[in-house]
Amino acid sequence: MTDTNNRVAFAIGTGRCGTHFIAKIFEHEPEVAATHERYPMAETLERYRTWYELPIDGEGFVERMRRGIDEDLASHRVSFEASAYLSLSVRTLHERFGARFILMVRRPDRVVNSLWGKGWYEQPFTQGDPDLALGYQDGLRPHHTFSRIAPRGAEFERWREMTRIGRLAWFWAALNRAVIAQFEHLPSAAWRLVRLEDVDYDAYRDLAHFIGIEPTLGRSAYDALVRSKPGQRPRSHRVSDWTRQDRAEFEAEVGPLAEELGYRYETADLAAAEPPLPPPAPEPPSARPSAGQRARQVLGCLKRALT
Repeated sequence: MTDTNNRVAFAIGTGRCGTHFIAKIFEHEPEVAATHERYPMAETLERYRTWYELPIDGEGFVERMRRGIDEDLASHRVSFEASAYLSLSVRTLHERFGARFILMVRRPDRVVNSLWGKGWYEQPFTQGDPDLALGYQDGLRPHHTFSRIAPRGAEFERWREMTRIGRLAWFWAALNRAVIAQFEHLPSAAWRLVRLEDVDYDAYRDLAHFIGIEPTLGRSAYDALVRSKPGQRPRSHRVSDWTRQDRAEFEAEVGPLAEELGYRYETADLAAAEPPLPPPAPEPPSARPSAGQRARQVLGCLKRALT
């Protein structure tokens, strides 16, 4: 069996928080086998099992992770996976593989708007007994059902009455707090909390040392990766688009943790600081047929119809 101690590391978080970016950086390190969300079904099912505290054996999940890690370590110094799906598996992965963890956090309004754009909580969850784990949800893929968690009991009823922004704000705070609570059971040398906004070249080098390698990526190559913005989606929703109720629920849900992490969360300030959206890109000229081309197309259709 491969010795995994101090050779396994993970980047975790809420999603839309920089985990994909960190994976792309470490893909360029020759000593690191880096992947992003390697086993979506296995990881989200384990997240679902852990969140709802279900009496389901988790050894199959551990064995699936072990096989992937062993494959990585057969040819690389470090096995590194970036996956928000693993955010509730910190204690298991540390106990079984001696893993280290980077919790990527990002300012809450950016995460909330990005998840909104991806369709998170777009349709209300159907739930008969809020004290039980959520069951099948029509219209969701299986790994979405398993990963898009919700509170239970009386808190579920409150959550279900929230706006979509409020539910997403709850998720940002709840998941980050769940990860931090797991870190309390780990040695301090086994984890880092990193704000995406603070990840510059020096921070990358520090993270490389943290996972156990000497960084080789030069500053210009790092800057090129930053400009490529892996995983970035066009902004389709902004704080200035939110309703008054959206704003009140967002501030109430994220406020305490946002303050602890050094983020502004007052929506009036966030909306005022948003840059204007860029104008839509003009349609390429080649995509718009000229008047002559349109006439020839019409004539061609008529000829085909008459033959």
